[in-house]
Amino acid sequence: MSEIISIHVGKCGNRLGHEFWAMLAAEHGIGSVNSTESQVENRGIFFSSAEDGLATVPRAVFVDFKPETKPAATAFAFRSENFIFAENSVAQNYAKGYYTEGPELIDKILKAISNEVGRCSNLQGFIMTHSLGGGVGSGLGSLIIAKLRETYPDKTITTFSVLPSVPHQTTVLEPYNAVLAIEQLSKHADLVFFLDNDKLYEIYFREFGKSNPTYQDLNHLLLHVISNVTAPLRFHREDQIMPSEQRIQEAERQFDLDLISFDEFQKAYEIVHVRSAPLTLHDMVKKLVSVSSEANSSGESLLHFLVTTLYPIISRDNKPSGYYSGNSDSSLGQRQLILSAVDVRETITMANIAIMRGPQAMYNKDYLPNTIQSSWPSGDKNSEIISIEIPAKGITLGATLIANSTVIASPLERIASNFDGMFRSKAFVQHYTGEGMEVAEMAQARSKLDVLITAYRKMEEAFRETEPEYYDGEDYEEG
Repeated sequence: MSEIISIHVGKCGNRLGHEFWAMLAAEHGIGSVNSTESQVENRGIFFSSAEDGLATVPRAVFVDFKPETKPAATAFAFRSENFIFAENSVAQNYAKGYYTEGPELIDKILKAISNEVGRCSNLQGFIMTHSLGGGVGSGLGSLIIAKLRETYPDKTITTFSVLPSVPHQTTVLEPYNAVLAIEQLSKHADLVFFLDNDKLYEIYFREFGKSNPTYQDLNHLLLHVISNVTAPLRFHREDQIMPSEQRIQEAERQFDLDLISFDEFQKAYEIVHVRSAPLTLHDMVKKLVSVSSEANSSGESLLHFLVTTLYPIISRDNKPSGYYSGNSDSSLGQRQLILSAVDVRETITMANIAIMRGPQAMYNKDYLPNTIQSSWPSGDKNSEIISIEIPAKGITLGATLIANSTVIASPLERIASNFDGMFRSKAFVQHYTGEGMEVAEMAQARSKLDVLITAYRKMEEAFRETEPEYYDGEDYEEG
């Protein structure tokens, strides 16, 4: 068993963490008397047993400066010593989280993490949920990641990082916080899944008519993405070996395949099912990042920032959006389903993983490659389709596409522009220098962001030069 420890930092990270564990408990049948073998067999990756052997406990640590974000009681137990909270404030300031207030908590945090590591037989890595706009998620989150890399250099560090939205920002310091945190993620993380608040607000307004959705509304979408992305880490993958073309033709003559059940379909086609062990975080790095690191000859940055799509887009009351067709294979690559404010017409996709979930998932796999290729212009063949029998909570059939794509440069450029708008006049810089930070550090973080953006843009140009047939923006039609 290769275990994963989750760390939830700040108000956003804690809220996501609380709901994430409730969702995982439902998907793994915790507290249910009707749990299936598929739900139970890999629980140990994300859950452990309490010392009395009776309770199932998340491998999770929660960190914040606001005790009110502490998760409430649930159907399963959290370890009380893994709640690291303080009464002081970081005032939405990265520098406070990283340099002054955060270090006062870091020893307690690392001790809780170390205790969780001791409960693992073969730790594969860490997952963090946090926001890049607030002081705790950006500053203390970055400090934790830096310490994890120092203490556990051979373990995989993955983050689900929420990007700030200027029209809906809670503090004017968000652009500074985000740029400073992205520099740390570039240095210390192995996989970063960007979750873009700008796009979440757009989705809720366009699909459900809500101009001012609540955090619970936004988090509902994020949770389904996190659930889908982690599903291959938690469940066996399902696949099938199809029979010969002759056997298929014989079955088609005997059955109206639109009317028969899936059981009859399998029997008629003599389908053989194959189950594979869950992926590891390291597997994901190899599949999604290795190709980009090899192509990035400058060596200045590792391109491990990823975008995701979510199908179906569904509200908190389980109302599907207008893009729900009941057919995930034809919808998964649609631009409207991307959870970042980007345009795939101006991109190259270096690698992707499509995750299909639900009892019918494997039957749609044959249609996906062309759909993804047409929606995500790609100069690379590094694609994989994974089927998981168990769906996300509340959905019978769903999917997520993870893409390592140059399209990620767009939100990075947006954040850089917002940073520049303030930094030119040194607006609010005193909040950072007052905590012991140098102006030069802020300038360096901004410069490193330019290096990252340039690396993505250069890769885009290189792919277009070597494989131009994969890119034709004029032929793109919005799905």
